[in-house]
Amino acid sequence: MIGFIEGKVEDIDGNLVTINANGIGYDIFVSQTTLDNLGEIGSNAKVWTYLNLDMRDGEISLYGFSSKQEKKMFLNLTSVSGIGPKTAITILSAVSLYDLASAIASGDTKVIARAKGLGKKSAERIVLELREKMEQSTEFVQTPLQNSAELETEQEYAVNVLLSLGLSRFDAVKKIREVSNAGDKAEDIVQKVLKNL
Repeated sequence: MIGFIEGKVEDIDGNLVTINANGIGYDIFVSQTTLDNLGEIGSNAKVWTYLNLDMRDGEISLYGFSSKQEKKMFLNLTSVSGIGPKTAITILSAVSLYDLASAIASGDTKVIARAKGLGKKSAERIVLELREKMEQSTEFVQTPLQNSAELETEQEYAVNVLLSLGLSRFDAVKKIREVSNAGDKAEDIVQKVLKNL
């Protein structure tokens, strides 16, 4: 309904941000990650948004995200039974987008349960309902493959080798992220990962 809001950051109160867009102040609930990316009061910002209507309370709330990927993860989380928008924002504040996707794909409930007020059962339900989706997704695993074009290419080659050896993309990227250094060639990265399996 409201895809994004662009304007000046007027006020920040905890995780509630007010953005002035053409003279209208929008109160938007954001994660800590989005808050860190917004900048200071007075700076210009673009926030991808989700409008939530709570039928029980008759409350309308706006939730904002610094990227389309974060918004998509939010929508994935809120599709899980028992996980509402506020809980989803809390999870996104506690765990980085990549680490969260990786934890869901690998079934690591401890990482997910870092979020304040999220119990073990809720973390297990998130894994149960989203694991397959995260394993098949590629959009949440691109961020760790960075630094330079050459390094990204070598890491990507290593990912493909590890995929051919039976690792999931999430496991491959996670392991590569743990062991690789700048300048490593694909074969070196693969050998390091295999030693650590």
